[in-house]
Amino acid sequence: MSMASNAYLQARLSSLIRYCLEHELVRTATFYAERFYYIDPAHHDARHLLATAYLKSGQTHCALHLVNLQSDNTCPGCHELVAKCCSNLGRYAKAREAYEFARLYAPNAKGEL
Repeated sequence: MSMASNAYLQARLSSLIRYCLEHELVRTATFYAERFYYIDPAHHDARHLLATAYLKSGQTHCALHLVNLQSDNTCPGCHELVAKCCSNLGRYAKAREAYEFARLYAPNAKGEL
């Protein structure tokens, strides 16, 4: 597949998954997010969207595993996902720590606790 068509496909899948998540079409979002992740597992947005879909569908361990795979730990959205997963699993200290990191790394954050 050419680079242009791959970029188009990624953009299209990303917007489709976001639409499904916004309208609580969780099974459909999970289906497309899995396909998006399969096309490019190194793509941050694919991993993030799949983890979000898994979390909304109740697959908390899968979502947590996906966001813990990444090497770049400065995405506030991923820290927020980790916090939500940990909160669902009863790991409240880890959830608080992840929320603090999310706030620290958020754009225009002052880092005040």
